[in-house]
Amino acid sequence: SSDVCSSDLPENMVEFPFDLDWIKFKFIKINHLDIFKFKTKAYAFDKCRFRENIIKEIKNSNPNMTKLSFISCDIPGLDLKEFNNLEELELIYTLDEDQKLIDVLGNLQFKTLRISGDLLSSKENKQFILDLKKRGTKVETVGVVI
Repeated sequence: SSDVCSSDLPENMVEFPFDLDWIKFKFIKINHLDIFKFKTKAYAFDKCRFRENIIKEIKNSNPNMTKLSFISCDIPGLDLKEFNNLEELELIYTLDEDQKLIDVLGNLQFKTLRISGDLLSSKENKQFILDLKKRGTKVETVGVVI
């Protein structure tokens, strides 16, 4: 299997060093990020699939990342606790029903957190969000709250 599975990426794209404000991946399966020579403080992933532990590669490739977005992604073992520089995080329809925000985020603090309404269906997640708001995080909800 290759590092990135997509017919939409130019073959030689990974050979060029980029210094970007923001990079968005959409509809691809990512096995490794270290092949890319991107420097950015903001990643967005939309409908992407990841192999387990890819999140550590994202963190290692850009330790000063300030923005991260996951929309409808399949990420086994998602753990963002090491992303202590994040100012903005978006988790939209990405976590499994039984996943708790505390297990994914730990004690991280953000300026802005955008979550999908489905995450507020559990008491633990509601309390976690209330605690974040008390510490000054702006929380935005996308979609239906059940």
